[in-house]
Amino acid sequence: MLLFENDNVTVTLASGVATVTIDRPPVNALNRELLGALDAAVAAAVRSPDSHSILLTGTGRRFVAGADITMLAQLDGRSAAEFGKIIQGTFNRIEAASKPTVAVINGDALGGGLELALACDIRFAVADARLGLPEIRLGLVPGAGGTQRLTEALGKPRALEMLLTGTPLRASQALDLGLVNGVFDRADLGREAFEWARSLTAGPPLAYAAAKACVRTNLTAGRDRGFLEEVKSLENLVDTADGREGVAAFLQKRAPHFRGC
Repeated sequence: MLLFENDNVTVTLASGVATVTIDRPPVNALNRELLGALDAAVAAAVRSPDSHSILLTGTGRRFVAGADITMLAQLDGRSAAEFGKIIQGTFNRIEAASKPTVAVINGDALGGGLELALACDIRFAVADARLGLPEIRLGLVPGAGGTQRLTEALGKPRALEMLLTGTPLRASQALDLGLVNGVFDRADLGREAFEWARSLTAGPPLAYAAAKACVRTNLTAGRDRGFLEEVKSLENLVDTADGREGVAAFLQKRAPHFRGC
């Protein structure tokens, strides 16, 4: 089923999984138009009552190469800051999506491409992918949340090593560091990512959203606020039909049937 279609982005739905595909040859570079389409595409996937998880991937042998360098060359300080706010806003909304998001890194994820992947909850990569933030080599710094999310993912020393050198990681290195959750051969990547996402289809949508909110609260507001968010989420979930169904199914030794309410 087609949920969204644009010159550069499409969203298809199958078995409860919404797949967002970026298609801007030759390297899926990000510009304002593509970011607007990506924003709308993910929103469509989140709105669909039939989607339970979201995959993000690119066409060809690239995930997303990063921001369009030709476009960047035309920016001054003010317009660069405006573009930074646009791309950060798009990626922040992806991170805040109520449904689990999975980056299917089918090729190099550099600059804005890695920043997009970092905004997703889970990351799977093809074995020959390179992941990095090479902006320092242009005399610049990442502007789409990369300095923040990479530090959250790897810690300060590793993040600064990547940021200061601009040297990309091989997929196997990224796996060892916990930057990606799995690495697969090209022939297997799409299937493995889809099956992982499909495995969430029978799960509790409200609890997925709450778990994401708890983690996000810790990262943005600190541990104490995160504890409060946990208690608030538990209070809300216990009184839902899904919460009652999950407990009843456990006591009755049967599989639960969650409905998202």
